[in-house]
Amino acid sequence: MSNFRNHGTELRAAPANADAIFGIKVGSVPWKVFRKTSGCRDLRRNAATAVIVAFAATLALAKIAPAQEITTYTGICEPSGGAFVDATRFVVASDESNVLRIYERGFPDILASVDLTGFLMHEKSDLEGAALGDGVIYWTASQSFSSKSKDGKRMVIFATTISNTDAETPLVPMGVVREDLKDELVAMSGTAAAEINIEGLAAGADGSPYFGFRNLVDREAPVVHLKNTAAVLSDASVLPIFGQTTLLNLGGRGIRSLERIGDRYMVVAGPSGDADSLGFALYWWDGNNEGEVQIWDNLPPLGDIDPEVAMLSRDGTFIQIVSDDGDRCPKSELEDPASSDRHFRSLDVLLQMVGH
Repeated sequence: MSNFRNHGTELRAAPANADAIFGIKVGSVPWKVFRKTSGCRDLRRNAATAVIVAFAATLALAKIAPAQEITTYTGICEPSGGAFVDATRFVVASDESNVLRIYERGFPDILASVDLTGFLMHEKSDLEGAALGDGVIYWTASQSFSSKSKDGKRMVIFATTISNTDAETPLVPMGVVREDLKDELVAMSGTAAAEINIEGLAAGADGSPYFGFRNLVDREAPVVHLKNTAAVLSDASVLPIFGQTTLLNLGGRGIRSLERIGDRYMVVAGPSGDADSLGFALYWWDGNNEGEVQIWDNLPPLGDIDPEVAMLSRDGTFIQIVSDDGDRCPKSELEDPASSDRHFRSLDVLLQMVGH
């Protein structure tokens, strides 16, 4: 690689052994080696110091630590929404099941299951989004039409309470199931009823969730805030109160997952339709109504992970990214009963260098 000089700063390729030194794939990221032009000692005379300075500059630019190794969990293939139950356990839904599965981090087998079929009065509701609130996890179905254009079971919005973190099954359905909010979500987002597809859900600063849409409106992804969610899911007669709708410019991508981190939101963006050729990308949104976002362009390589769920750890130190591995599993889409032949992958991205 050729050197580039500019006002005493030299951009060089990373040392050949950088990967081994730091355990991170550097690739072709430029490394800065600072030189004093006033006759001071050139940092290149001390290779170790130069490497440390270069690595620190690169990491500060990326504002993240390296991605951790991939962990595989068994039982289902198509996780679609999830949240941490406590410091070590997380729960995921599948868009092909109304059974929630709880896992202990680092252990592949299902720890516990919560069958919502009786509570929802439906099977396979196309559950897509989860948002962790104060002692509660909010859930939404996609609100989309099924292949048979009958969408009743796909309109559910509900909550589970984290009742006892010492229990094997700490989640209990609570309140009422709402199936009557689709029309308002369609109207608030500017979406056509036949095109609505919600996949992201994140609790705002007030604890009430934002709904993130996979479908686009004028090539932008809508975000709709339901301000009185707790009341709406406590009493079926309570009318919803919505905040202002925001359209996010994600480069023609839709929202696949939404997670609040500190005072801003991480957006997992991906193809808005199955035939869309755009790849996945991660963005930051500070909650502004103008919809301005910043792409997370220094994210460690995700490989062939198809990010469908992003969950912030309880201590706020990392994001667990969960892959939808439906294309890697047996052709059958049946997620019930859970099977050892079915699996999904997960990796962590450390947030120790990210400013909030």
